[in-house]
Amino acid sequence: MEASADPGFVLITGARSGIGRASALHLDQLGYRVIATDLPGTDADGLAREGSERMSALDLDVTDADSIAAAAEGAAEITSGRGLRGLVNNAGIAVGGPLEALPLDDVRLQFEVNTFGPLAVTQAMLPALRTGGGHVVNVTSLAGRIGAPFVGAYSGSKHALEGLSAALRVELRPWGIPVSTIEPGFMRTSIYNASQLRFERLRKSLPPDALRDYEEVFERQAEDLRQIERRALSPKRVAKVIAKALGANRPRARYPVGPDARLLVALHTVLGPRAQEWLGMVGMRAPKRWRKGGPPPPA
Repeated sequence: MEASADPGFVLITGARSGIGRASALHLDQLGYRVIATDLPGTDADGLAREGSERMSALDLDVTDADSIAAAAEGAAEITSGRGLRGLVNNAGIAVGGPLEALPLDDVRLQFEVNTFGPLAVTQAMLPALRTGGGHVVNVTSLAGRIGAPFVGAYSGSKHALEGLSAALRVELRPWGIPVSTIEPGFMRTSIYNASQLRFERLRKSLPPDALRDYEEVFERQAEDLRQIERRALSPKRVAKVIAKALGANRPRARYPVGPDARLLVALHTVLGPRAQEWLGMVGMRAPKRWRKGGPPPPA
Protein backbone atom coordinates (compact mmCIF):
# COMPACT_ATOMS: atom_id res chain seq x y z
CA MET A 1 0.00 0.00 0.00
CA GLU A 2 1.33 3.41 -0.88
CA ALA A 3 2.04 6.04 1.76
CA SER A 4 -0.68 8.63 2.09
CA ALA A 5 -0.16 12.37 2.45
CA ASP A 6 0.75 12.91 6.11
CA PRO A 7 -2.20 11.29 7.91
CA GLY A 8 -0.81 12.54 11.23
CA PHE A 9 1.00 11.40 14.37
CA VAL A 10 0.39 8.05 16.06
CA LEU A 11 1.93 7.06 19.40
CA ILE A 12 2.43 3.34 20.03
CA THR A 13 3.33 1.74 23.38
CA GLY A 14 5.36 -1.46 23.59
CA ALA A 15 6.75 -0.77 20.12
CA ARG A 16 10.11 -2.53 20.34
CA SER A 17 8.86 -6.05 19.55
CA GLY A 18 5.92 -8.15 18.42
CA ILE A 19 2.68 -6.41 17.52
CA GLY A 20 4.00 -2.98 18.50
CA ARG A 21 7.04 -3.27 16.27
CA ALA A 22 5.05 -4.58 13.31
CA SER A 23 2.50 -1.79 13.76
CA ALA A 24 5.13 0.94 14.02
CA LEU A 25 6.84 -0.14 10.81
CA HIS A 26 3.59 -0.73 8.91
CA LEU A 27 2.07 2.62 9.88
CA ASP A 28 5.34 4.32 9.01
CA GLN A 29 5.15 2.78 5.53
CA LEU A 30 1.61 4.16 5.19
CA GLY A 31 2.86 7.69 5.84
CA TYR A 32 1.94 8.11 9.51
CA ARG A 33 4.36 9.99 11.74
CA VAL A 34 4.93 7.23 14.27
CA ILE A 35 6.12 7.92 17.81
CA ALA A 36 7.46 4.54 18.94
CA THR A 37 7.67 4.10 22.70
CA ASP A 38 8.92 1.34 24.96
CA LEU A 39 10.59 0.77 28.31
CA PRO A 40 13.80 2.69 28.99
CA GLY A 41 16.76 0.57 27.95
CA THR A 42 14.91 -1.34 25.21
CA ASP A 43 16.35 0.85 22.43
CA ALA A 44 13.20 2.29 20.92
CA ASP A 45 15.60 4.61 19.05
CA GLY A 46 16.92 1.52 17.24
CA LEU A 47 13.44 0.82 15.92
CA ALA A 48 13.08 4.44 14.83
CA ARG A 49 16.28 4.12 12.81
CA GLU A 50 14.72 1.20 10.90
CA GLY A 51 11.82 3.37 9.79
CA SER A 52 11.68 6.50 7.70
CA GLU A 53 12.74 9.95 8.81
CA ARG A 54 9.16 10.47 9.97
CA MET A 55 9.52 7.99 12.84
CA SER A 56 10.65 9.12 16.28
CA ALA A 57 11.06 7.39 19.64
CA LEU A 58 10.41 8.03 23.31
CA ASP A 59 11.01 6.07 26.51
CA LEU A 60 7.76 5.11 28.23
CA ASP A 61 7.07 2.87 31.19
CA VAL A 62 3.26 2.55 31.31
CA THR A 63 3.38 1.73 35.04
CA ASP A 64 5.28 4.90 36.02
CA ALA A 65 3.41 8.21 36.32
CA ASP A 66 6.54 10.34 35.84
CA SER A 67 7.51 8.39 32.72
CA ILE A 68 4.01 8.83 31.28
CA ALA A 69 4.05 12.57 31.98
CA ALA A 70 7.48 12.91 30.37
CA ALA A 71 6.27 10.98 27.29
CA ALA A 72 3.24 13.27 26.98
CA GLU A 73 5.55 16.29 27.05
CA GLY A 74 7.88 14.65 24.54
CA ALA A 75 4.99 13.87 22.21
CA ALA A 76 3.81 17.50 22.40
CA GLU A 77 7.28 18.63 21.33
CA ILE A 78 7.50 16.11 18.49
CA THR A 79 4.08 17.05 17.13
CA SER A 80 4.69 20.79 17.61
CA GLY A 81 1.24 21.07 19.15
CA ARG A 82 -0.57 19.41 16.22
CA GLY A 83 -1.84 16.62 18.47
CA LEU A 84 -2.21 12.89 17.90
CA ARG A 85 -4.17 11.18 15.15
CA GLY A 86 -3.97 7.94 17.05
CA LEU A 87 -2.90 6.27 20.29
CA VAL A 88 -2.21 2.54 20.15
CA ASN A 89 -2.07 1.03 23.64
CA ASN A 90 -0.18 -2.16 22.90
CA ALA A 91 2.28 -2.70 25.78
CA GLY A 92 1.45 -5.85 27.73
CA ILE A 93 2.71 -8.88 29.62
CA ALA A 94 1.27 -12.33 30.35
CA VAL A 95 1.29 -13.89 33.82
CA GLY A 96 0.30 -17.55 33.66
CA GLY A 97 -0.52 -20.10 36.32
CA PRO A 98 -3.43 -21.34 38.43
CA LEU A 99 -5.10 -18.44 40.20
CA GLU A 100 -5.06 -20.31 43.51
CA ALA A 101 -1.27 -20.30 43.49
CA LEU A 102 -0.46 -16.94 41.88
CA PRO A 103 1.16 -14.39 44.23
CA LEU A 104 -1.07 -11.32 44.37
CA ASP A 105 1.92 -9.12 43.57
CA ASP A 106 2.19 -10.91 40.22
CA VAL A 107 -1.53 -10.40 39.59
CA ARG A 108 -1.22 -6.71 40.50
CA LEU A 109 1.69 -6.33 38.07
CA GLN A 110 -0.42 -7.98 35.36
CA PHE A 111 -3.17 -5.39 35.84
CA GLU A 112 -0.73 -2.50 36.24
CA VAL A 113 0.74 -3.16 32.81
CA ASN A 114 -2.27 -4.42 30.86
CA THR A 115 -5.15 -2.43 32.37
CA PHE A 116 -4.08 0.56 34.44
CA GLY A 117 -1.21 1.36 32.08
CA PRO A 118 -3.39 1.89 28.98
CA LEU A 119 -5.83 3.97 31.01
CA ALA A 120 -3.06 6.14 32.46
CA VAL A 121 -1.47 6.68 29.06
CA THR A 122 -4.86 7.52 27.53
CA GLN A 123 -5.56 10.06 30.27
CA ALA A 124 -2.21 11.72 29.65
CA MET A 125 -2.60 11.79 25.86
CA LEU A 126 -6.24 12.93 25.68
CA PRO A 127 -5.39 16.64 25.27
CA ALA A 128 -3.26 15.74 22.25
CA LEU A 129 -5.96 13.39 20.94
CA ARG A 130 -8.57 16.16 21.18
CA THR A 131 -6.29 18.54 19.30
CA GLY A 132 -5.44 16.00 16.60
CA GLY A 133 -8.89 14.50 16.15
CA GLY A 134 -7.45 11.24 17.40
CA HIS A 135 -8.55 7.64 17.81
CA VAL A 136 -7.77 5.38 20.78
CA VAL A 137 -6.89 1.80 19.80
CA ASN A 138 -6.48 -0.65 22.68
CA VAL A 139 -4.86 -3.99 21.90
CA THR A 140 -6.70 -6.52 24.04
CA SER A 141 -6.90 -10.21 23.14
CA LEU A 142 -9.17 -13.11 22.39
CA ALA A 143 -8.65 -13.71 26.13
CA GLY A 144 -10.43 -10.40 26.72
CA ARG A 145 -13.64 -11.93 25.40
CA ILE A 146 -13.27 -15.55 26.49
CA GLY A 147 -11.64 -16.62 29.76
CA ALA A 148 -9.33 -19.62 29.86
CA PRO A 149 -7.92 -21.71 32.70
CA PHE A 150 -4.36 -21.06 33.90
CA VAL A 151 -4.16 -17.66 32.20
CA GLY A 152 -6.78 -16.13 34.46
CA ALA A 153 -4.73 -13.09 35.49
CA TYR A 154 -3.96 -12.24 31.87
CA SER A 155 -7.54 -12.87 30.79
CA GLY A 156 -8.88 -10.79 33.66
CA SER A 157 -6.65 -7.85 32.77
CA LYS A 158 -7.83 -7.95 29.16
CA HIS A 159 -11.49 -8.34 30.16
CA ALA A 160 -11.04 -5.22 32.29
CA LEU A 161 -9.46 -3.33 29.39
CA GLU A 162 -12.43 -4.29 27.21
CA GLY A 163 -14.77 -2.83 29.84
CA LEU A 164 -12.76 0.38 30.16
CA SER A 165 -12.72 0.71 26.37
CA ALA A 166 -16.51 0.33 26.16
CA ALA A 167 -17.00 3.09 28.75
CA LEU A 168 -14.45 5.39 27.12
CA ARG A 169 -16.11 4.91 23.75
CA VAL A 170 -19.27 6.57 25.10
CA GLU A 171 -17.56 9.14 27.31
CA LEU A 172 -15.34 10.47 24.50
CA ARG A 173 -18.07 10.58 21.86
CA PRO A 174 -18.78 14.32 22.37
CA TRP A 175 -15.22 15.06 21.20
CA GLY A 176 -15.40 12.68 18.24
CA ILE A 177 -12.67 10.41 19.63
CA PRO A 178 -13.42 6.78 18.66
CA VAL A 179 -12.23 3.94 20.89
CA SER A 180 -11.63 0.51 19.34
CA THR A 181 -10.29 -2.74 20.70
CA ILE A 182 -8.11 -5.08 18.66
CA GLU A 183 -8.63 -8.71 19.70
CA PRO A 184 -5.87 -10.96 18.35
CA GLY A 185 -5.94 -14.72 18.61
CA PHE A 186 -2.61 -16.53 18.84
CA MET A 187 0.16 -14.34 17.43
CA ARG A 188 3.87 -15.06 17.04
CA THR A 189 5.36 -12.71 19.63
CA SER A 190 7.90 -12.79 22.46
CA ILE A 191 5.13 -12.69 25.06
CA TYR A 192 5.05 -16.52 25.09
CA ASN A 193 8.72 -16.83 26.05
CA ALA A 194 8.34 -14.26 28.79
CA SER A 195 5.20 -16.02 30.03
CA GLN A 196 7.03 -19.36 30.17
CA LEU A 197 9.82 -17.86 32.29
CA ARG A 198 7.27 -16.50 34.76
CA PHE A 199 5.50 -19.86 34.78
CA GLU A 200 8.73 -21.67 35.65
CA ARG A 201 9.53 -19.19 38.45
CA LEU A 202 6.06 -19.80 39.89
CA ARG A 203 6.54 -23.56 39.71
CA LYS A 204 9.77 -23.36 41.73
CA SER A 205 8.15 -21.21 44.41
CA LEU A 206 5.06 -23.37 45.06
CA PRO A 207 4.64 -25.30 48.30
CA PRO A 208 4.54 -29.10 47.91
CA ASP A 209 0.76 -29.44 48.13
CA ALA A 210 0.10 -26.83 45.44
CA LEU A 211 2.79 -28.33 43.22
CA ARG A 212 1.16 -31.75 43.61
CA ASP A 213 -2.29 -30.39 42.72
CA TYR A 214 -1.14 -28.59 39.56
CA GLU A 215 1.88 -30.63 38.44
CA GLU A 216 0.05 -31.86 35.30
CA VAL A 217 -0.55 -28.27 34.26
CA PHE A 218 3.08 -27.28 34.67
CA GLU A 219 4.33 -30.36 32.83
CA ARG A 220 2.22 -29.53 29.77
CA GLN A 221 2.78 -25.77 29.73
CA ALA A 222 6.06 -25.67 27.82
CA GLU A 223 4.84 -28.02 25.08
CA ASP A 224 1.51 -26.21 24.83
CA LEU A 225 3.30 -22.88 24.33
CA ARG A 226 5.50 -24.43 21.63
CA GLN A 227 2.40 -25.71 19.82
CA ILE A 228 0.76 -22.30 20.08
CA GLU A 229 3.82 -20.63 18.60
CA ARG A 230 3.82 -23.08 15.69
CA ARG A 231 0.16 -22.28 14.91
CA ALA A 232 0.43 -18.57 15.65
CA LEU A 233 0.07 -15.91 12.98
CA SER A 234 2.48 -13.12 12.17
CA PRO A 235 1.98 -9.88 14.14
CA LYS A 236 1.87 -8.15 10.76
CA ARG A 237 -1.74 -9.37 10.55
CA VAL A 238 -2.57 -7.31 13.63
CA ALA A 239 -0.63 -4.31 12.31
CA LYS A 240 -2.81 -4.25 9.19
CA VAL A 241 -5.99 -4.35 11.27
CA ILE A 242 -4.74 -1.50 13.47
CA ALA A 243 -4.07 0.53 10.33
CA LYS A 244 -7.56 -0.32 9.07
CA ALA A 245 -9.11 0.90 12.33
CA LEU A 246 -7.11 4.14 12.32
CA GLY A 247 -8.04 4.86 8.71
CA ALA A 248 -11.75 4.08 9.00
CA ASN A 249 -14.30 6.88 8.74
CA ARG A 250 -16.59 4.92 11.07
CA PRO A 251 -14.29 2.60 13.04
CA ARG A 252 -15.75 -0.51 14.60
CA ALA A 253 -15.83 -1.03 18.34
CA ARG A 254 -14.06 -4.41 18.15
CA TYR A 255 -11.74 -6.05 15.63
CA PRO A 256 -11.09 -9.79 16.17
CA VAL A 257 -7.89 -10.83 14.37
CA GLY A 258 -7.24 -14.33 13.07
CA PRO A 259 -9.50 -17.29 12.31
CA ASP A 260 -9.14 -18.67 15.84
CA ALA A 261 -10.39 -15.42 17.37
CA ARG A 262 -13.36 -15.15 15.03
CA LEU A 263 -14.30 -18.82 15.43
CA LEU A 264 -14.09 -18.92 19.21
CA VAL A 265 -16.01 -15.68 19.64
CA ALA A 266 -18.75 -17.09 17.38
CA LEU A 267 -18.84 -20.40 19.29
CA HIS A 268 -19.00 -18.55 22.60
CA THR A 269 -21.96 -16.54 21.33
CA VAL A 270 -23.83 -19.55 19.94
CA LEU A 271 -23.05 -22.24 22.51
CA GLY A 272 -22.84 -20.21 25.69
CA PRO A 273 -20.01 -19.97 28.20
CA ARG A 274 -20.16 -23.47 29.74
CA ALA A 275 -19.83 -25.32 26.45
CA GLN A 276 -17.18 -22.85 25.29
CA GLU A 277 -15.17 -23.47 28.46
CA TRP A 278 -15.27 -27.21 27.84
CA LEU A 279 -14.13 -26.76 24.23
CA GLY A 280 -11.34 -24.47 25.42
CA MET A 281 -10.11 -27.04 27.93
CA VAL A 282 -10.08 -29.74 25.27
CA GLY A 283 -8.23 -27.47 22.88
CA MET A 284 -5.51 -26.68 25.42
CA ARG A 285 -5.33 -30.34 26.53
CA ALA A 286 -6.28 -29.52 30.09
CA PRO A 287 -5.98 -32.53 32.45
CA LYS A 288 -9.06 -34.77 32.33
CA ARG A 289 -10.20 -33.98 35.85
CA TRP A 290 -10.89 -30.39 34.73
CA ARG A 291 -13.18 -31.57 31.94
CA LYS A 292 -14.56 -34.77 33.47
CA GLY A 293 -18.09 -35.63 32.49
CA GLY A 294 -18.07 -34.49 28.87
CA PRO A 295 -19.44 -31.34 27.33
CA PRO A 296 -22.24 -29.63 29.25
CA PRO A 297 -25.47 -28.66 27.49
CA PRO A 298 -25.68 -25.13 26.06
CA ALA A 299 -26.34 -22.50 28.73
